Amino acid sequence: MSGTASHDPTTIAPAMTLRWSHEGRATVVGVRGEIDMGSAPLLVDVARRLGDEGAPLVVLDLSRVDFVDLHGLTALTEARALVRRGGGRLVLRQLPPCLTRLLQLTGCTLPAAEPTAGAGPVRAAD
Repeated sequence: MSGTASHDPTTIAPAMTLRWSHEGRATVVGVRGEIDMGSAPLLVDVARRLGDEGAPLVVLDLSRVDFVDLHGLTALTEARALVRRGGGRLVLRQLPPCLTRLLQLTGCTLPAAEPTAGAGPVRAAD
């Protein structure tokens, strides 16, 4: 599976755009824009689809994310659970400063970073 998805096709510039492709056994989902109350459900839907398809490794590349609110943080947690339910792993690549700050403010933690072959530096989310 590869392709793209946008949160709100009626706007000129969607708040969040997702593009996914395959790098070896990993499905890499590039996230661009804002993960907030309006766009978070799209991220969850893509994770659900990948989990249902039994994707063994899902890498969320967050290098182009500009903003994350608590809905976004909840969506990341839910995405992790959905991918796990399908027997896979979810890892986060290049956490943006806004997410790092949100994690600090909320006291949420993610497991330690670990490298993934062919997927660049990642931060484990499972």
